[in-house]
Amino acid sequence: MDDAGHALRCPVFIVVLAVAISVAASARAKDPIPVETLWHIQAIEVAAGAPWQLYLATHQGIFLAGEDGFAERLSANGDDFRSLARRPGAGNVFYGGVSTPAGTNRGLMVSKDGAKTWSILSRVADPSVTFATLSISPADPDVLYGAGSSFHVSRDGGRSWSLGAMPADRIFDLAASSMRSEVVYAATSTGLWRSEDAGGSWQPIFAASAATTMVHVTPRAMIYSFVVGQGLVRAEEPSLEWTTLHKEFGRYVVRHMAVDPAAANRLFAVTDNSEVLTSEDGGSAWAALHSRYIDAQP
Repeated sequence: MDDAGHALRCPVFIVVLAVAISVAASARAKDPIPVETLWHIQAIEVAAGAPWQLYLATHQGIFLAGEDGFAERLSANGDDFRSLARRPGAGNVFYGGVSTPAGTNRGLMVSKDGAKTWSILSRVADPSVTFATLSISPADPDVLYGAGSSFHVSRDGGRSWSLGAMPADRIFDLAASSMRSEVVYAATSTGLWRSEDAGGSWQPIFAASAATTMVHVTPRAMIYSFVVGQGLVRAEEPSLEWTTLHKEFGRYVVRHMAVDPAAANRLFAVTDNSEVLTSEDGGSAWAALHSRYIDAQP
């Protein structure tokens, strides 16, 4: 995987940059574009029943990417989708923390037609807060967790919010437990934390105190996290006995992850330079998802 990342970042960078110049115009026209030209990918979801169809939340709207490495803008608008989460058990219902291209917070938005059209559902008390990460409880889909500069919880499907405690100065990612709606995990600047009371209090759950950039929980109670200096780690709820799957991703870190609900070993990840990666063996080996116009070798 590291060599693949290197191949994408070196001589071909000039080619990528040249193609990226046309991304905005192509996105507006909804023409398919190479997935490697998408910048600022801020969330990823696997399409229900179509494991190689990926929803990608970006500064320019929601894109749908395929196995061929090309993506087409799906959302009717080109707003800045800072986060994206699908409601468990409802394949076409999505929630997103959204800002305008100029940076004005739109609040929590909802789509009921598979991320195509969106409407405002709610805002938190502080209008400046945009949810940079969002997670919905599989145990109770009416329980939502969101964080930006502060942490919030909703118990009525995102219509109203209450303020919770912050486990660290910065939360990079949130993941609700698959087992109990009151349990939520936070990947933060000071490690991986767990709250058992919906964000009222927090406890560290990983030995390392290094920055942790991603946390993801599957419906099968498997939890993944990326710890800087440690790599991609995995444990099962509730025991949380950790195993390291992959030591490093070059000089980049994993920021977002999605797991195919029909195939537990098929993983998708996004790094902090918006490289989309795939694994077919549960996270040990990774390859870049790219269009044919760049010949990246694994």
